[in-house]
Amino acid sequence: MIAICVGVSHKQGLGHLYRCLNLIKLLRKYKKKYILIVNRYNPAIKILENEKINFVIKNQKSKYNWQKSVIN
Repeated sequence: MIAICVGVSHKQGLGHLYRCLNLIKLLRKYKKKYILIVNRYNPAIKILENEKINFVIKNQKSKYNWQKSVIN
């Protein structure tokens, strides 16, 4: 399984998320398992639900470097 971790916010924008969606479409094409890990940001969650993407929400304790806690 491939885990993809991406942070999105009003300040950061959704560009990283859309690039991850393209990667996920490729993974689906080759029938690879994946999970997308995102922080809680409602516009991103709506996009993921509409695209029927498997994802989990990481409840970060701080706004910065929350991805590091997922990897460790």
